[in-house]
Amino acid sequence: MRVSLGGEGLFPPSMGSELILDELVLMMKRIFVFGATLLLALGLPCSIAFGAQSGVPRFEDQRFQSDTPTAGEGFAFHIAMDGEWAAASIRLSQVAAFHAGAIRLYRRTETGFGFFQEVYPPQLVQSLAMGSYDLQLKGNLLVVSALYYPALIPGESSKVFVYEFDGVSWGPAATLEPLNWDFSTEVGFGFGACFTIVDQDTIAVCAPASLHPPSAGLPQLSTQLTMYGDLYFYRRTATGWAFSQRLMPRFPHPGGSNGMCGVSIASCGDTIVVGNSQWGVPSPHSNLFERDSQGVWHAAGFIRHPQIWWAHQLGYSIAMEGDLLVVAEPGVEFMNIVYVGFVLVYRKGQTGWQLEATLRASDGVINIGTGGRSSDRFGESVSISDGRILVGAPSAQPDMGGRRLGSAYLFEHVAGQWTETHRLWENNVPVYPSQSASVGSDVVLQGDTAFVANDLGVAAGIHWAGTASMFYLPFGELVCDGQTNSTGNAATMEISGSRKTEFGHLRLRVNSLPVGFAGYALAGRASTLVPNAGGSMGNLCVGGQLARLKDQVQLSDASGQIDVGVPMGQMPTEPVSAIAAGETWYFQMWYRDGAASNFSDAVSVVFQ
Repeated sequence: MRVSLGGEGLFPPSMGSELILDELVLMMKRIFVFGATLLLALGLPCSIAFGAQSGVPRFEDQRFQSDTPTAGEGFAFHIAMDGEWAAASIRLSQVAAFHAGAIRLYRRTETGFGFFQEVYPPQLVQSLAMGSYDLQLKGNLLVVSALYYPALIPGESSKVFVYEFDGVSWGPAATLEPLNWDFSTEVGFGFGACFTIVDQDTIAVCAPASLHPPSAGLPQLSTQLTMYGDLYFYRRTATGWAFSQRLMPRFPHPGGSNGMCGVSIASCGDTIVVGNSQWGVPSPHSNLFERDSQGVWHAAGFIRHPQIWWAHQLGYSIAMEGDLLVVAEPGVEFMNIVYVGFVLVYRKGQTGWQLEATLRASDGVINIGTGGRSSDRFGESVSISDGRILVGAPSAQPDMGGRRLGSAYLFEHVAGQWTETHRLWENNVPVYPSQSASVGSDVVLQGDTAFVANDLGVAAGIHWAGTASMFYLPFGELVCDGQTNSTGNAATMEISGSRKTEFGHLRLRVNSLPVGFAGYALAGRASTLVPNAGGSMGNLCVGGQLARLKDQVQLSDASGQIDVGVPMGQMPTEPVSAIAAGETWYFQMWYRDGAASNFSDAVSVVFQ
């Protein structure tokens, strides 16, 4: 049986007061439990769909894998991206007979990201699993955690490795360790479960399984050691990286013996937000930490979340940029009912952080009575860039055929509302119908580029080896429309790559062209409107001194597309010129259409 609840899902975009929310949740709780119980009594599994698909589907532009894929090696278990760099962990990569893990680094070029270097742990230890917890890139810093198993490596705790780029290559710079660690009691998410590179001189590391004895003077939930979690700070000094502070959450988790503060973390400027998440206990808040003018960090209160009775993983992943914060709940199974994931969007105003919206996948599906992990896991990972939000859902069903292949969803704030604009898929479906994938297991958004992990992806025909995909999202503003051609449609131009001139990465893709006809791109620093230019059926909308990319004239392929790269540093104007930051350029394609010619639409880009 299939039931539709409409596009809004369980809650409206703006939840309003907690009183209204509590009443709504109570009502939905009764409906779901009653309905699920009835269906299960009848022996009928049930799927619940949330509205129609709205985001435009988009497949990857590049895909990455390890050199020698191996089932279960964990390629892209975590990914990271910043500036010209991207990285993917291989947590069980075999190096010199040790399954110690490795990090593959990619550098941006004029054609996209290309392999640059692979780095390994400073010390090779069996089952080190570097990259199991977290991986971050910022500027010239690469930070990755390694999971030490006490049973295999007595007397060791998990560690965080810091690598730096010296202008030529990446190399190890420091190993960060906790203080006074009780090795015999390390469980679950330990030191390095998550961390954030605050700036090039400060790293904050979470230790959510950190234990505090009763003598610490903290609120106790038992007479035994209590798991509240800690936040460790490390600073760069003249002699390297050194420990500087250790803080615990100001408001320990009230729901059970395990606080688990620090399973997710995000920073922006002098503010850090730390997520709390624990199976079986709703997470009512995220912790705030702020840095004062002396560079000292302090607990600064918390952000209270709506009381959602089944949200036992709220705070599993978080992201922050400027005045925007997202806190995710990827969905759990409760009373044999699997709840679809969601993301809370907060915006900071004069009175603090205020809930602005709730995001869900437009094609989200949950299953009742089917067993197993059936949530779409929407919110497994989140990222924010330039005011846009990317959400990973590794158990989504993009083909609606019952297989969990995964997807990532891009949301943009348009006309005062959050709108799902793209659904990112990997064109890499497993061979056998029983196999699944996990596109969206980790996501990173930077400007117009999305990096999406699939840690169960098929690589070189090997299932569960892991892959990662790069999506170059379209950008630019429409200047004028194209005229209808012999296909019955107007040719449309899509610009992707990067607006940043330092990367020199820009591509033009024109769709809806007549098959097998030639075309080439035009570019200029001004716009115009010349009807039927050159005897064509369309309008020329690019003006000024034209750059004609005649060297890249192509025939449209079987799908009616032409895809060309733009030589940003050698634009064929008279004389040759380069696209500079701050300039606005206009782009259009002139193409043959039978015996006549026509123009695509024109798009402008402001370069950075």
